[in-house]
Amino acid sequence: MNIGTDLDGVIADSDPVYRFFIKKFLGRELKREDVTSFFYEDCLGISVAEMNKVWDFFNEEKGWEKIEPVAGAIECLNKFAIKNKIFVVSSRPVFLEKVTKDWLDSHKINYDKLILTDGQPKLNVVKDLNITHFIEDRLDYAQDMAKAGIKVLLFDYPWNQHIEKQSNLFRVANWGDINEFFGTC
Repeated sequence: MNIGTDLDGVIADSDPVYRFFIKKFLGRELKREDVTSFFYEDCLGISVAEMNKVWDFFNEEKGWEKIEPVAGAIECLNKFAIKNKIFVVSSRPVFLEKVTKDWLDSHKINYDKLILTDGQPKLNVVKDLNITHFIEDRLDYAQDMAKAGIKVLLFDYPWNQHIEKQSNLFRVANWGDINEFFGTC
């Protein structure tokens, strides 16, 4: 199988670090349950330009390096990689390719290819790679892939609750659920 996976929110537990830097920069605290939109600026009631200043601060402070893996991600992915191809497809900007590869390598995550889409929809990349299963946390991307016939495991987060039941779309709470879905790790 060709298995695709998002990075932030799926392999990398990014949200707590994002919220830490939002508090550090803006002085505003968000709890995970407050993050009801994929876009933090919507949750904070600020402009995209203001949020971009937070992201600039995050980059300057090397926030990407402070992110820890999601519990169970490394073990499952490394077992999946024994018999499957693993594609990490992230919306991160292309300028983060080195720091992203370094992060994956430092956590000893086995994967075949890293693709950074720079915020563009992932569907075309996923189709081009013949990915049959994708692990995601962003609802619109998950729905697009599911409609295209790709089986999508959607991490259950406050920012992806606005959904109608859809075939090929399966909610998961953690990597243990993903293990049960695939039955391999």
